[in-house]
Amino acid sequence: MFKHLFKNGRAAVIRALELIEQCRKEEKKLGDGTDIHALEEEREKLAKRKKRLAVMRADGDLGQKDYREMKAEIEERLEEIDSAVLAYGEEKAEKERRLFDLAKIEERLNTFIDFKGEKISSEMVDMFVERIIYRGDGNGSDEFLWVMNLSGDLVDTSEKYHISKYSKEYADSLKDDRNFNIVANFLIPLEECRKYCEEEVGRRYVPRYWKPITVKVAVVAES
Repeated sequence: MFKHLFKNGRAAVIRALELIEQCRKEEKKLGDGTDIHALEEEREKLAKRKKRLAVMRADGDLGQKDYREMKAEIEERLEEIDSAVLAYGEEKAEKERRLFDLAKIEERLNTFIDFKGEKISSEMVDMFVERIIYRGDGNGSDEFLWVMNLSGDLVDTSEKYHISKYSKEYADSLKDDRNFNIVANFLIPLEECRKYCEEEVGRRYVPRYWKPITVKVAVVAES
């Protein structure tokens, strides 16, 4: 995984992060899926309707009671829209704060790692790996999600993910790609598993104990 991320796939990772960042900037929706464009169009229509009501009232085409009721209804909806737009602005500010520092990440991806020995030190793992999630058997392969911290800041995650028993909702969220910034995806075939078993650890390869391994790599936006 380190070789894929730091040697073979650096350019692809940066491109993937740029696309994620671009989507975040262009998206105009609240966390619940509310479309801000639609709300802004509705607000404009309601403002025009409110003016028309005032004209109708002034011309005597609308009674005082009906005018007050209709005006109150419009104003209530306008308040709801204004609150939603304000919430969007706050969410947008938070998203922009959490956008990737692409220059820093690219610098980290250019970190020299000696792959000749095929061994990665525990210090290197602590420096870059935030967590590894085993997602179980999916489509005939064992799937692992590596969540990488490329911010350059060392983070103690020993307590951050210490949950004695995951709820079903949380466990399901860990299996949903939409909850992660996935930048790479590759398969380790059985032949590579066999070579690892026989050449790296010196054990007999027993096919029934092995499956291909799907590896997905995600990057956290901040530590």
